[in-house]
Amino acid sequence: MVAMKWWRRNALALAALALLIPGAVVVIGGQEWITYYGFRPISPIDVREGESADFAGATFGPARVSDGTATQRERIPNGARILVAEIPVQPGAESPGCTVTLRETTGQRRHWEVQPNALDRTGHVSCTTENSGRYVVEAPFLVPADATGPFAIELVVAGQQPRFLRLIAP
Repeated sequence: MVAMKWWRRNALALAALALLIPGAVVVIGGQEWITYYGFRPISPIDVREGESADFAGATFGPARVSDGTATQRERIPNGARILVAEIPVQPGAESPGCTVTLRETTGQRRHWEVQPNALDRTGHVSCTTENSGRYVVEAPFLVPADATGPFAIELVVAGQQPRFLRLIAP
């Protein structure tokens, strides 16, 4: 009998808790989800082989990947090779900065980060905000010898996430 009175006396507070606890979970979880996925490159804009694309105020492409192993054989470990991603960039009013990643589009779908000291070249290994004219990004990647492609070059521009540009390269 005493227990029934307690439930009646606290019914309004219990109903409020039944609504507020799931609401708090949704609000906090939603904020975490937005923070986690809103600033990660998870939504690619695919560009077919041999084509260019306008993205973040600049035109990128057409991209290509070449093998730079022959010129750097003494600097490369056994079982590896150097692939060079070449991306022409034509900045618009402002030149966007970007990071470049090389990814296998089939098989193991591995990806590699730029190795800026892998080549004896003085060029751009990523997009630069200091250029107003056309330039070519030459990004070297140290990859295993069994990486055969096809490859895609992924360009992530700060402030454009979750979107990023994925250029399919021959």
